[in-house]
Amino acid sequence: MSHRIYIYNVAKPTQSQQTDVMVSEWGYEVPLLLQALLVDGGFIDDNTYNNHVNFNNQGLYFNTKPGIDHIKKIYLLIENQHHGLVDNLETFLSAKEKLFAYLDKLEEVHFHLDAWDVFNMTNKSHEAQAKQLLLDIKQNNAVFTRALEADDVSLIDFNAFNKNATLGFDSFKALLNYPDYEYGWAHIWQKFEEEADVEIFEIDGLWGLKSEEGNVLFEPFFDEFYGFEQGTTAVVSKAGKFGYINKTGKIIIPLSYDDGFDFEGDCAIVKLDGKFGLVNLEGQIKMAPIYNDIYLISAPNIFYCAKLEEK
Repeated sequence: MSHRIYIYNVAKPTQSQQTDVMVSEWGYEVPLLLQALLVDGGFIDDNTYNNHVNFNNQGLYFNTKPGIDHIKKIYLLIENQHHGLVDNLETFLSAKEKLFAYLDKLEEVHFHLDAWDVFNMTNKSHEAQAKQLLLDIKQNNAVFTRALEADDVSLIDFNAFNKNATLGFDSFKALLNYPDYEYGWAHIWQKFEEEADVEIFEIDGLWGLKSEEGNVLFEPFFDEFYGFEQGTTAVVSKAGKFGYINKTGKIIIPLSYDDGFDFEGDCAIVKLDGKFGLVNLEGQIKMAPIYNDIYLISAPNIFYCAKLEEK
């Protein structure tokens, strides 16, 4: 049986409340990507839930809002400088949006780190282990903070993290892109019933985009607005030209193609002057539209078949 570590969002240290939320339940170690939440006001007190033995009952507490702000800045830094670091930008952006929406719904003032189960694996006192864990988390967050202050994602030095957080990976890129972590989203224990989404709406035959709260992200403009079935990017069209928009209401690829298809992985098939090519999420042409046909033949390891004249 795996020994577990828990992260809760709690109202009062040591006193359970109905509004408390269990954020993460993970085996043996605090996930490195979630340690960015535990950056402010760290102190030791009794656990709120695993408090079976009074003399060996120490957990950690951190302030919620600074932690959420900190992890958002890290994800935005990764997004802005993702080249060579993020293997699948579409999946990363989807995970980021879901994680941000989840964290924004956490209302209590403290993150509570409960490692009671793991602390029981040794004969050291829980207080001593809690003090060491607090130091380890501070060490790891110092790595993230240096990168943020310099606005340079390359300063996330994997060798500077505490070895307990690196879990056998040989680089931050390898840990970040590990499929089972889903760019950090998999570390969340229980999703809210309603994940943040957007609404495609129509007025007088034109289509626009609203946030979950009803704020207009893009005024009605498009003749057609296709769904976000493949993630955070949708095909839109105006006057017979096609492009792509994301869930923030930003046009990421201008409406300059005669047809466009959903992103599957890092690329989408587009059509121009009767020929087909591929574009990536930055709008860069990956295969010039010179082919008579292109179609996907495998996923998630993406391969395409392209036809040029009769070949």
